[in-house]
Amino acid sequence: MTDCSTPLGVRCDSLITGCLNKPSDTAIGMSLRSLLLLLAFTRMVASSQAAVIPNDLQSGDSYHLAFVTRDKRDADSSDIENSNQFVQEQAALSSTAGTDEGITYRAIASTEAIDARDNAPVEAPVYLLDGSTRIANGLADMWDGTLLAPITLDQFGSTWLEEYVWAGTKQIGTAYYPLRPHTSASYVIARFGSSSENDLQWISDGSALTTSQLRFYALSNPLIVPEVPEPASWIMWLGSAAMLGLFSRDRRGLYSGGWPASLNRIHPSGHPIGDLDQRSKENDVRRVYRHVIARSASHRFGRSSSTPLCDSRPRIRRGIVVAFRERWLLTNLRRPDLGN
Repeated sequence: MTDCSTPLGVRCDSLITGCLNKPSDTAIGMSLRSLLLLLAFTRMVASSQAAVIPNDLQSGDSYHLAFVTRDKRDADSSDIENSNQFVQEQAALSSTAGTDEGITYRAIASTEAIDARDNAPVEAPVYLLDGSTRIANGLADMWDGTLLAPITLDQFGSTWLEEYVWAGTKQIGTAYYPLRPHTSASYVIARFGSSSENDLQWISDGSALTTSQLRFYALSNPLIVPEVPEPASWIMWLGSAAMLGLFSRDRRGLYSGGWPASLNRIHPSGHPIGDLDQRSKENDVRRVYRHVIARSASHRFGRSSSTPLCDSRPRIRRGIVVAFRERWLLTNLRRPDLGN
């Protein structure tokens, strides 16, 4: 037996006159590329999806997400961006809201400078974060005085009933006792809605001092249901990537280092290999390859006391690799350099 080193620097024994080599750098590169392509494709599909996708929509449909904030704050500011920042920070507390996927939220609220319908424009159906409760079919339905369902769920999916929510807005979406700061000379009030209601009281139920601590409604930017590959396409893609990795790893790995020199020299009978008839050649090749398969299997499935372990990587695919190698070899025994 000859001791030699593989391209990965792992030492192993020779099976005939050369080493049962680890896969070549090219084969390893192909396998790694297949895996990286698979991961990239999976990530691409996953990242194109929102955190919540309504179950009654089709690929390409647009929609919005809405929730009521878990936490509270005052309405003591005439700058709507303070309210927008608050609801965005609230959304970022939960992965369900999808801010890590680039979803942004704005407050359904009015100030003296901007109406709620303009600050949080509606361009498509609006859903709660459960993905099944639709609260409005679009812009007109959002501001016709009633909702299809009240906005009771927060960014974590918890239900809040009979909770007051800052709005500063009347049922048609325009400012009415809007959010604004109080002054030392007078008390300032703003309108609030109720999270339990789906009639006009959802947005205009009463008034309170702007220094009071209440919740806010949040509405997302328009989202689109992504295109998702058919299950059959996924299976074919994954199967192709897996087979490419196995084939490139084992076919190239078996031949890297060249055809065993003993087959190009003298047969055990004393005759040159080239002088043997075709049947003898095939029998000899079959014998050597079965030896290779058996030794490879022993290396992959376990380490004996007399045989160093050539494959130091995890053994997750070893059974598949060995079975694939044997099937391929037994149907491809005729080598061009031995003659057909």
